[in-house]
Parts: sequence; structure tokens; C-alpha cells
Amino acid sequence: MYGSSYYHNSRSEGGEKVPIRWMAPESIDTNIYNQTTDVWSFGVTCWEVFTCGRIPYTGVPAMILLSELRSGHRLERPSNVACSNEMWEMMTSCWLADPQQRPKFSRLFRKLYNLLDSDCAYLRL
Repeated sequence: MYGSSYYHNSRSEGGEKVPIRWMAPESIDTNIYNQTTDVWSFGVTCWEVFTCGRIPYTGVPAMILLSELRSGHRLERPSNVACSNEMWEMMTSCWLADPQQRPKFSRLFRKLYNLLDSDCAYLRL
């Protein structure tokens, strides 16, 4: 797996492999990781779930991914019917260019809880 395009050498001294396709632009650029960069990764992971495991940014070489993200390129909305407008809005809010504008995990939790509560009402007895 480390030989695949999922991972790319980081800019740190050790040049360890990092999962670039799941990383926020500022993490790719500076190797800094915090809650706002984790929110970005969470949004990509949600996208993976709704695309049944597709690889993020397929067709975009890892070497140019950062410049693509800086120019506003984002993942496309999953064609899966299960990806509601609310879910898509939640995902895209995780990928806002300004890290301070991204939602906190507490807000994401409440949003997911409400989505599941309303979308799965038919499961209640």
C-alpha cells in the first residue's frame, strides 16, 4: 500500500510517507496537524463511504494535488442516491479553504446525529 499513490513523501526532514489524498492543504504544505485538518480528513472519509470506497482525487497526480486544492478543486458529489443535500453540504463544509471556517467536530456530530435520526426514522418500532 505504501507504494501506491495514496501516500507521498512529506516535506519533513525524515520524508516519511503520508496519506496526501486525505490531508488538508495546510497539512500537505506545512506538516501541521490539528482539529481543523482532521475535519478536512473526516470529510474525505465521509466521501469515501458514500462512493463505496473510491480513491479520493483519482486521476490527479499526488505531485500536483496541493496546487489543485489551492486553486479550489474539490471532490465531486457522490452519485449515490444516499448522499443527501444535507450530507453533501456537511462534507463540503469540511473542505473550506479557511481552516477556521470549517465546522468543529461537535457540530459535525450533531449534524450526523440529526441526519441519522431523520433519515432512519423508518427503523424505529
